[in-house]
Amino acid sequence: MLGGMALLWRWRARRRAAGADTTRPNLVMGANVQVCWEKFCRYWDVEPRLVPMEADRLHLRGPQALAQCDENTIGVVAILGSTMDGSYEPVAEISAELDRLAATGGPDVPIHVDAASGGFVAPFIQPDLIWDFRLPRVASINASGHKYGLVYPGVGWVVWRSPDALPEDQQLTLEIARLIREVFLQQNAYHPVDTYCSMPKQYRMLKFIMKYGDLANSALARGAPLNTLANLKSKAEFTKAKFEADFEGEMKRIEAMMDQEFKQLEVAA
Repeated sequence: MLGGMALLWRWRARRRAAGADTTRPNLVMGANVQVCWEKFCRYWDVEPRLVPMEADRLHLRGPQALAQCDENTIGVVAILGSTMDGSYEPVAEISAELDRLAATGGPDVPIHVDAASGGFVAPFIQPDLIWDFRLPRVASINASGHKYGLVYPGVGWVVWRSPDALPEDQQLTLEIARLIREVFLQQNAYHPVDTYCSMPKQYRMLKFIMKYGDLANSALARGAPLNTLANLKSKAEFTKAKFEADFEGEMKRIEAMMDQEFKQLEVAA
C-alpha cells in the first residue's frame, strides 16, 4: 500500500507541476499479482491494468508492460516470486523497455518490485540476478516477513531508493512517526527518570508530537522547506526532555521555542 501510495503521490505532483490532468491514474501489473494490489487500486481510485497470462507466459514481461503504459501510468509492479507459481518476473527486462520508452519521448515510468518472498531468497541463491536498486528505474521494494515462520501476522517492510522517491508530506509523516517510535515508545529501564513514565507525562509527550505534526504539515503546505521542519531545534530538544527531572518545566520551554520557530517560518514565507 505504501509503495503504491508513493507512486501515486509522485505522479500527481509531476502532473500538477505540468498543469496536466490528475484524475485518471493507472497501474500496470500482471494478472498474477497478489490481491493487495487490486485492493490498492480500488481504495485509491487507480485503474488496474492487468496484463493477462498466456499458455507460455505466466507472468509479466517487458513488451507487455510497455504496451500498457501511457502518461497516466503511475508505475509498473514487478513481482519477485509470483503467487501463482513462485517465478520471478524479469525486472531488468521490464526496466529496459521503460528506459526505451522514456528515451523516445514517452513517460518516465518508475518500477515497484513486490519482492514479498523472492526478496529473501534471490540475494543469496541468485546474487547475479539484477532486480533491485542496481536498476535506476526501481523506485521502491517491499518484502513480507509473514511469508516465513515465527513472525507476527501481516508483518512486512517497504524501502525506497532515496527520500526523493517519497512525496514531501509522506517524508514528514515518517519524521513524526520517528518521534513516536524513538521518543514516546522507547524507554530506558536503567535511567533514574525514564525508568517510569506516568500517564500525564505520556499524554504531554503525545500532545507535543501531535502539535508538531499539525504545525509542520501546515508550514509544509505553505512552502516551508522539509529539511528545516525536520531539523528544528525544538524538535531535537524534545527528544531529550523525557530524561529531565523537571519534565513539565522543560516541556514548557521547548513548546515556547517551537511556537517561536514556526512563527519565524510563517514570517519568512
